[in-house]
Amino acid sequence: MKTRLWYGKLAIIICISLILVSLLSGSSCILFNHSDSSYTPEVVSDGAGGAIVVYEKVKSGTNREFYAQRISPDGKPLWGVTGTLIDSSQANSYSFPVFDIVSDGTGGAIIAWPDLAPDQFQSIKYVTKIDSNGGVIWTKTCDYFEEMISDGGGGAIIAFDDSAGNSGNNAPIVVIRIDSGGNYPWGQQGVQIRHLGNWPTGLQMVSDGANGTIAVWGEMEAQAGTTTPSFQYTSRIMAQRVNAEGNLSWGVNGITVCANPENVVVQEPCAAADGSGGAIVCWQQNPSGPIDNSSPLWDMQDIITQKIDSEGNILWQPGGVPLQIVKTAEEASPFTPLAIGDDSGGAIVMWEDLRSGLASIYAQKMDSNGASAWQTGGIKVIFVKSNSSNERRQIVGDGTGGAIISCIFKEAGTGKQGVIVQKLDSAGSTAWADNGVVVVTGIPTNYCLAADNHSGALLSWGIGTGSSEKSYVQFISSGGSRQWGNGIRLDR
Repeated sequence: MKTRLWYGKLAIIICISLILVSLLSGSSCILFNHSDSSYTPEVVSDGAGGAIVVYEKVKSGTNREFYAQRISPDGKPLWGVTGTLIDSSQANSYSFPVFDIVSDGTGGAIIAWPDLAPDQFQSIKYVTKIDSNGGVIWTKTCDYFEEMISDGGGGAIIAFDDSAGNSGNNAPIVVIRIDSGGNYPWGQQGVQIRHLGNWPTGLQMVSDGANGTIAVWGEMEAQAGTTTPSFQYTSRIMAQRVNAEGNLSWGVNGITVCANPENVVVQEPCAAADGSGGAIVCWQQNPSGPIDNSSPLWDMQDIITQKIDSEGNILWQPGGVPLQIVKTAEEASPFTPLAIGDDSGGAIVMWEDLRSGLASIYAQKMDSNGASAWQTGGIKVIFVKSNSSNERRQIVGDGTGGAIISCIFKEAGTGKQGVIVQKLDSAGSTAWADNGVVVVTGIPTNYCLAADNHSGALLSWGIGTGSSEKSYVQFISSGGSRQWGNGIRLDR
């Protein structure tokens, strides 16, 4: 008899412990939005067949500079040898920062990054806009950033859970818009979204297509009368729309996309824009305690999907539409979904599971009516050939109703490892040779996948340690060919 034990309660206990440590230490931030020592150049399409990349250049010791570079479709740097200098004040940095970058729609980009202070915990966050010629248009400061998307008008929308700052567990989610001219249409302090739970998790944003955004997050709330370490909690998935004027469209606390059924935990939300002002929301559902294959809760482990229109109406069945993964393959154990719109009002959802005994990437397409368009249980996209889970999977749309998916692979027994990329067409067929295209050989400290807006993809990565760290960018064509050799070295 097979038995599984889910660790939802343990995760909450750990979360509480981290919060207590933060309070006792006086630190306003426990964790940054990135891993220590993650060397992470970020890339976005320039809208003309090329790329804009932000990367870090190590000068000596801990002295670092940040640059942005635009690469032409034929692989030539357009903003000088090293690009535009973004910041040179990183001598106190103890780890590589996280960048975020979005297109401004006119050949430029908006970049966000943290500037770590000498105490290595406090930091100032900056947001900079660069035009198509590499000129810095403006630079603004921000208290924090967790998510950034384009506002659709040459600016950006930034969101963060303020409990990571000084406001505690019941702090709101803050959403700030900076327009093309560097102004704050919603005020410099932004719009506050009050959440119901004590532990908002997995904050994500998608565009509403009208200069606003839809924010999606998970919540966990201790039930009254229960205490640590054996307390009971309620989990749910929430959403809120902030329109172009900065008004909350779906009530004060947003809408409940899913409240967990009895003995089930809902977590790991993700979202994709539906192209009509709404969103498709996905999440992971697990039983909250130990079960075996004779339990009625056995096949409750699944990925669930739901669609919300621009008015906040729930369009698919109450509780969401399950992908029926475990019902199809008992050993699947799906986890951590990601999603992208399919350009037809639906979404392509990807996840990792272990149904073959080794980790593999699967995907399912949900049409605009909430029906599975591909085979039940999902299509195998990439056979990772590893006996361990992978935390660095990414997905982007291909612009023709399909998706491009990437992941780190480590082949058990062979020692081969790197980053592999595969394309799915709108019918769910893999479009590139064999198991996909190996873009990076060796394990990067991190990488970024972006759509090129021409049915291909861009990929940037950092690799190496200490003074040997290097940044690269690669263009993969719609046919799966690596167009820039082994990648263009950025930090020369």
